[in-house]
Amino acid sequence: MSIAKNTICWLILLALFVPSASAMGEAKTLPVTIVHKQCSQLSRTAGLIMQARQLNISMSKSMETALMVEDETIRTIQMELVKEAYKKPVYPSEQSRQKAIRDFENKWYLTCTEVMGE
Repeated sequence: MSIAKNTICWLILLALFVPSASAMGEAKTLPVTIVHKQCSQLSRTAGLIMQARQLNISMSKSMETALMVEDETIRTIQMELVKEAYKKPVYPSEQSRQKAIRDFENKWYLTCTEVMGE
């Protein structure tokens, strides 16, 4: 697992699991509906970041957007997603760009569900 992916995995746990686990008392895992909801949100965010990348928006503009997030953990996750997205090229065809967006969304949805233990 790459360092960035590992960092994001731990941040996902911190942002999503720890607050919910304390609210649920002794529960060790989250209900599937909560995992799906939280991982879907992460996936949508990843997709928007990759969409910005595929539109050739500068990385600094994408980082500025991530830096506007008030929650420190979510801000850090978004900044890591920006770094990961900008390692990918901007593809020449619309079909390739849409595939890159879908693949990035799916990658982070899967990563999130794996981290959450679904």
